[in-house]
Amino acid sequence: MREEMKNIFQIATNHKREFYSLVVALFIFLIPSNWFLKWIGPFAYSNQVLIDYAIPKLYLTDLFLFFGGIWGVHILSQSLQKSKRTTYVISAILSGFFLIQLYASHAHPATVAMSVRFLFLILSVHFFIHQKSQIYFLWIRRALVIAVFFQTLLATSQFFIHRELFGYWFFGEPILNTSLSTIAKTEGEIRPLPYGTFPHPNVLAGFGVWSYVMIWLISKRTSSRNTVDQFFVLICAGVLCVITQSLSATIALGIAFGLVEIKRAVSLRNSSTGNAIHSFWVQYARILSLLVCVVFVAVPLIVNVLARSFSHSASLVRRAQLNSIAYNMISAHPLFGVGLSQFSRVEEQYGTVTASYRFTQPVHHVGLLVLAELGFGGLFLIILFYLFAHNMYSVHFEDLFLSGVSFLSILTLDHYFFSLQQGLIMSSLLLAIIITKKDF
Repeated sequence: MREEMKNIFQIATNHKREFYSLVVALFIFLIPSNWFLKWIGPFAYSNQVLIDYAIPKLYLTDLFLFFGGIWGVHILSQSLQKSKRTTYVISAILSGFFLIQLYASHAHPATVAMSVRFLFLILSVHFFIHQKSQIYFLWIRRALVIAVFFQTLLATSQFFIHRELFGYWFFGEPILNTSLSTIAKTEGEIRPLPYGTFPHPNVLAGFGVWSYVMIWLISKRTSSRNTVDQFFVLICAGVLCVITQSLSATIALGIAFGLVEIKRAVSLRNSSTGNAIHSFWVQYARILSLLVCVVFVAVPLIVNVLARSFSHSASLVRRAQLNSIAYNMISAHPLFGVGLSQFSRVEEQYGTVTASYRFTQPVHHVGLLVLAELGFGGLFLIILFYLFAHNMYSVHFEDLFLSGVSFLSILTLDHYFFSLQQGLIMSSLLLAIIITKKDF
């Protein structure tokens, strides 16, 4: 076994670029996979009801994060020699975050599992950022195209036949049975919405939008003028938004498409126009960022107002009730929150959601979910982590801003970019593309 491992590492060393590119490409293709092992115990129940978010799970993609984390530790040990103070402080912040989560959740297994996942995600992103020059981005583009096309074919088939094609052992494809209360259905609950291999139709649609934005960002970094891949993924993402009936993803795709076309139009103009646009961006960046933050904060208030005006809309009413529950959690646990992956488990202690069945889901707003589960203490540690990590990394702020605007509707109307495995990986890879390492 030891000799086999040595041979694998030797091959990886001799063909480093091909090996890294293949691993990342395979990882991207498997992002939609919902294969996992789960550990169900008494801790996963609330009032005798099994809470999915409170179940510790080991996903197939966690294996990639594990090896990415190991490589990340190796690179971090090299960084330690160049910037000891920053590395020590970041390690202390991550350790403090982990200990706080143990305290806030009373060492709940789901919180422990999610905290470890966060750690390996950070280490994997660290590895990816430092090895960008060793990765063929063309392979990444192809992996994105193949993955979104595969999911579009599968979801379209599910849409027309109103059921799953192969079942769970086919990349974790869910059983689309309309008799199950957990399955998302069309208006009137006539037939199930398509899932692909994702845990929810909204995540499937969000994956299409994310793939479109990722190809756009990769094209900018590789100076590629090939728009065929981008147009093809745009079509697939549009199909996914339509058949899943995902409003948040549809808005996100529309905004992303508009921003991409504006950037393309600007790049085709003469240099003086481009410089004028750049100067405008530099001058008003803070104002635009503040405006986005205002919208981010205002959306829950708007949802609450709309829920009162359109009380017949079950979706709006449930979102408003989840917002109210989140406010109650934050006021009860302002410092450390209730712990990662604990919102749904303790939800009924802070309010009720009107539904014909036990409705236990996280609040559909990433900001409220972060504050409810991590508290202001956790948010402070995240800001502190960013400030010290900024000594090692640089962020292309314009790309970060444009990506944030593109996904603003999803961040304010859904939760999967923070609560689900697929969403966490998507947001982490997006940041890994935008962030670059600094030369010491």
